[in-house]
Amino acid sequence: FTNYELLNEIVKTGKPFFCSTGMSTETEIMETKSFLDKKGANYALLHCNSTYPTPFKDVNLLYLKRMAKLTGNIVGYSGHERGVAIPIASIAIGAKVIEKHITVDKKLEGTDHKVSLLPNELIDMVLQIRMVEESLGSDTAQRVLTQGEMINRENLAKSIVSTKKINKGE
Repeated sequence: FTNYELLNEIVKTGKPFFCSTGMSTETEIMETKSFLDKKGANYALLHCNSTYPTPFKDVNLLYLKRMAKLTGNIVGYSGHERGVAIPIASIAIGAKVIEKHITVDKKLEGTDHKVSLLPNELIDMVLQIRMVEESLGSDTAQRVLTQGEMINRENLAKSIVSTKKINKGE
């Protein structure tokens, strides 16, 4: 992330790319952003904690919001924690890109394999992400009843009835 010679060569390809912010300070994030912007790079920043596995208490998903606000860039999440809950949750916080390692066997040698996803887990994560994306809706649209709510409102709305005549004031 701070190897400007390498980043310069990547920018020269003209292709869009991802930059993981793992092991970087906020100052380094802003310095690298400035460098890439001056070069006219097309990139997304990925919030990351480069610990294998990353303890949940160290993930700090809400930093995605800060990073997006500070940089004005597309942001994503690069995860090294176990499971898929955190990358799925990152979508609701604003991540537009997810980077997660995959493996064919979690028992293989190396730090990545134990926190990587098997192919079927990756498929499941993507399906769950699509459900979250669909459910997000809008924070600018006015709240209106859905078709299902209109039907239920008619059938389930609260009312009171009496089996006998009730006199006024009774």
